[in-house]
Amino acid sequence: MSPHHIIYTQHASFTSLTRKIQEQWIAKTLSSPSKIELDAKNSEVAHAFLRIPEYGNRTLRVIYKQTAQTYTVITAYFDRTRKDIP
Repeated sequence: MSPHHIIYTQHASFTSLTRKIQEQWIAKTLSSPSKIELDAKNSEVAHAFLRIPEYGNRTLRVIYKQTAQTYTVITAYFDRTRKDIP
């Protein structure tokens, strides 16, 4: 687990709950991503990807901002388009 503190925006809290995305999956994606990409529109935002075996090996995308000690999760969802994530 990462030493970073994880903060969820109101949107991220709501959508994670409704999409049945566990906080431990988000934490694991942020601390040990298979891939990270910078956001195309906002250079302060990044996208972390990780396959989640407990959820049918689907790819979780976590969109976040990072500071020295904090991850602020903007949203998270299972990305059906990313078949290239190991």
